Amino acid sequence: MVPNAPSQTAEAVCLMRATEQRRAPEERILDDPYAKLFLGRLSRAALASWDASGRLGEFAARVSPGMAAYVLTRHRFIDDCLLRALAAGVGQLVLLGAGYDSRAYRFAAALKGRPVFEVDFPATSQRKARVLARRAASLPSVDVRRIEIDFETDSLQDRLRQAGFRTGVRSFAT
Repeated sequence: MVPNAPSQTAEAVCLMRATEQRRAPEERILDDPYAKLFLGRLSRAALASWDASGRLGEFAARVSPGMAAYVLTRHRFIDDCLLRALAAGVGQLVLLGAGYDSRAYRFAAALKGRPVFEVDFPATSQRKARVLARRAASLPSVDVRRIEIDFETDSLQDRLRQAGFRTGVRSFAT
């Protein structure tokens, strides 16, 4: 991690989610139409060139065999668990190291107003907020509470409580 810079790992994971949108809907492991919003210039250029060349899958397999599949199946597994938890009455969601996660927007209807606490490093959280602010009119309305935290010095419990996290309420955390 580069001090005071948004997470490069978060963007790399987002790039893997964005590549999945190139597949036919019935072939996707994960459907994340918001992933591309968080890509920087280099990632957008890479995605466009891989797509134009028709070599996206070949490139991903050669550079990091299995990594994209791991990221996509991990996200899908969490999504499936989240949907079951929401159906069972979970009252709030906590995303630790949220990065450019888009679950709050992808599952806005299922959340039905329940709060989503997105916890992350300040630089990443702030960049995500700027990107979302530019697209606010096209996003579903959700109760996202950004929590900027330095995990080495700040108390997660205190920061969650300050953002309105309710102890004693069934929660889902990733």
